Amino acid sequence: MLNKQKLLEKEMVDLGKKRYREENRKAKKGKHEATTPAGIQFIRKGINRVSKRLDEVKQLYYSGTPVPYDTHAVKLLLDLKSDVTAFLALKGCVNHLSTPVKLVKVSQEIGNFIEDEARFRFFEKNNPALFGVVTRDLSKRTTNYRKQKRTLVHSSNKSGLEWDNWPSTLKLRLGTMLCEIVAETTKLFNIDRINVDGQKYKTQYWMAASKESLAWIDKKNSVCELLSPVKMPMLIPPRKWTSIYSGGYYTYTSIHLVKSFDTAYKDQLNAMKNEMKPVYNAVNIVQETAWRVNKQVFNTMDHLFTSGASCIVIPEFEERSMPRPYPKLGTKDEIIEWKREATHMYQENARRKTKRIQFSHLMWMSRKFKNEKRIYFPHTIDFRGRLYASTAFLNPQGEDSARGLLEFSEKKALGQSGLAWLGVHIANCWGEDKVSLEDRLEWTNSHKEDIYRCAKEPLDNKWWMEADKPWQFLRACIEWYKADGSPDFMSSIPVTVDGSCNGLQHFAGMLRDQEGGRNVNLLPNDVPADIYDIVRQEACRRIAENVEHSELWGDDISRTMVKRPVMTTPYGATKYGMRNQIYEEIKKQLDKGTPLGDNITNAVDLWPHAKCLASTVWDSIGSVIYSAREGMAWLQAVAQILAKEDKAIYWHLPTGFLVKQKYLKSVVREVKTVINGRMASLYAAGPEDVERMNKQRQSNGIAPNFIHSYDACHLMRTIIGAREDYDIQSFAVVHDSFGTHASDMEALSSVIRREFIQIYSEDVLKDFRDECQKLTDTELPALPKYGKLKIEEVEHSEYFFS
Repeated sequence: MLNKQKLLEKEMVDLGKKRYREENRKAKKGKHEATTPAGIQFIRKGINRVSKRLDEVKQLYYSGTPVPYDTHAVKLLLDLKSDVTAFLALKGCVNHLSTPVKLVKVSQEIGNFIEDEARFRFFEKNNPALFGVVTRDLSKRTTNYRKQKRTLVHSSNKSGLEWDNWPSTLKLRLGTMLCEIVAETTKLFNIDRINVDGQKYKTQYWMAASKESLAWIDKKNSVCELLSPVKMPMLIPPRKWTSIYSGGYYTYTSIHLVKSFDTAYKDQLNAMKNEMKPVYNAVNIVQETAWRVNKQVFNTMDHLFTSGASCIVIPEFEERSMPRPYPKLGTKDEIIEWKREATHMYQENARRKTKRIQFSHLMWMSRKFKNEKRIYFPHTIDFRGRLYASTAFLNPQGEDSARGLLEFSEKKALGQSGLAWLGVHIANCWGEDKVSLEDRLEWTNSHKEDIYRCAKEPLDNKWWMEADKPWQFLRACIEWYKADGSPDFMSSIPVTVDGSCNGLQHFAGMLRDQEGGRNVNLLPNDVPADIYDIVRQEACRRIAENVEHSELWGDDISRTMVKRPVMTTPYGATKYGMRNQIYEEIKKQLDKGTPLGDNITNAVDLWPHAKCLASTVWDSIGSVIYSAREGMAWLQAVAQILAKEDKAIYWHLPTGFLVKQKYLKSVVREVKTVINGRMASLYAAGPEDVERMNKQRQSNGIAPNFIHSYDACHLMRTIIGAREDYDIQSFAVVHDSFGTHASDMEALSSVIRREFIQIYSEDVLKDFRDECQKLTDTELPALPKYGKLKIEEVEHSEYFFS
């Protein structure tokens, strides 16, 4: 089997080469090579030099010294940032990296890029509110350059802003000047004068990458294609992690245990041999879980997908088209409405296409492994200690379709306890998870006939498709049907339990927040507390007491309106961020045609409603769970002090893992352009820059990173405890979701509670403060106020994880 595994890893690398080359081919064909690894590196290498030269040219112009370029073209650049101009110029050149191109063509493209940038900076300056709304909406709807430009032009014109279009000849001279600067400063390109065949006195200028550049591209591609394998499940247990650099696959060794670009940090972890043993142990236990593809689920999925069936559990095959033609003779409002509908339709088609591609990859990989008796998933962790399966498409941390396809290879008899947990799991997958465990089991028993029909003929009986997690629900229905109430049935599916807004649970635990802890099920309740509905009710109460807010919202607040703001609170969500979340949810509901009352009937003016509700929800969360707000504020205050001194933040977890938060400001810099929003293309800082902390990211990142590190710690300790105390062999884990065989769930639930209690029996915030205090002479803020929660009561909370 080892030889077979080595052949599989060779196939992974070969498929990665093929994919990388195909992506490069498409990028060349589409003239967007600036998005390839080589193209991005070219921009990084050249942007400082081009930007510096532009600053010099501007300085010459301001001082009255003659410049060696067209002065009218130089004037166009005076109000634009040099790094943005340099980025756009390099982007235009690099888009034609592999093949020579006429200079006039590149110059025209770059000239148009620069005018677009200037035009929409003008828009932003003169109407920042409208500009912000439009660009935020665009960033979530499309990445198409022409679409973004068209929408921004329309919005600018509609607001009454007049723009004098730049003459095409002037844009051409501007683009040519920038091409010359790129070629002169970077030496990446040559501009050559070529005589046209048969025309003695006619010459053309062509731009092409230099020989040195082309050689570098070939070398870069030969390295990149080896680093881009299509990672697959393994046929034998992965190599045990014995160091940061040794484990996982057998021949593909470019994978490291900790995903980080900070080599010094990884070396530091690697030197912590004894401290890291629990971490290695936890990761090894998880990745040694043996899985297999559930053939009945696969056959159902395969039939629906290959037949192009129209149903909600697979991506739609048919693209939508406009039900009515373009209204050439219609009114202005009718034309605008038609365009709005067409835009929405186009975006929906693009989303469906992406989902179809992802789903087809999932089917391809499932088909490849469906006859294997055992498959394994190598795991790695991030700098906070969070576990991730390394494989693409098919893995136990994927979407519902991927998770529904997988089951444990090992079978275990259900027993009476496991039979009950399987029934609860079925109700959870359906969405019946806000009631008691007894009521969930009763729900499953009361739908026995429906469940059996779906299990026997899932293609004819499609009730299962209405579940919250349809594929996992179908898998559980099949298991329930096979068991037929017998505790002796040998079960193989993972049964999972999830935390109740887990981030808030951790804050309530570490700050002993009694009321907040009750709201997120740290304390015993007869039925599970629903924090989202609790916040919704509090928001409704506050709105009813405020005449202005009541007039805007009335009683039109649903649970979904507050869910995202509540979920993201422990991860540093701001009031402004909540406003965006609520704005998006309102638009989503309106797009679905969901009525939101008399006050909100269209998407024309949603900001007042979003702003109103965000303010109310913010205050409601603060009153319902004060610990999250106070804990975040304290963590951010500590981070700000260390960031001012340009110091990274370190803290040890009870597992022995060392977390290092270090967001640098100057090592990687980001260029913003108006048309393309926040660009992903980054570049290294120049030699004159000093490494400094990104103070804002250090402050904003500390709360989510601290909480994520402790939910990762809780997960690892639970895995280790379950193996040592109960010899549990199979685990299905996704951050705050813990799964195992139904027969082992009672034992796993006990360990989940025990380890949470042990972690927060210690003062983790004090430990964090003590570690941070060693990094600075500045006195850190006093610890936040603690409540009266008795952490040991978590042991008796039935719905802590359920």
